[in-house]
Amino acid sequence: MSDGFYEWKKVEEKDKIPYRVFLKNETLFSMAGIWDTWKDSEGKPIHSFAIITTSPNELMKNIHQRMPVILNKNDEKNWLENNNTDELSKLLEPYPSNEMTAYQISKLVNSPINDSAEIIKPVNAL
Repeated sequence: MSDGFYEWKKVEEKDKIPYRVFLKNETLFSMAGIWDTWKDSEGKPIHSFAIITTSPNELMKNIHQRMPVILNKNDEKNWLENNNTDELSKLLEPYPSNEMTAYQISKLVNSPINDSAEIIKPVNAL
């Protein structure tokens, strides 16, 4: 579960502006993902995970060319328990933009050293 995610808007060749993106009602949500456990060259298990992305909705088009697949509450169990790829692929749609919002945040988010609430404070409204 998540209360939001970060994405960076490219504004110049070498400059990106970070944004915090979340649901307007500020509830927690799930993102579609895949996971696997595999073995490295020494036979040690590696646990890996990736968030699945999709094309951007109207809000995200202003920030980035993709966005994570956000699951509706009713689809979470289906995502976790269903193996029918045709049914699951129908869930890989952009989340409705009218239910989301975003704002610019500090570039402090660019470094894991900066672990504080300052990171998610708004810099400018979108």
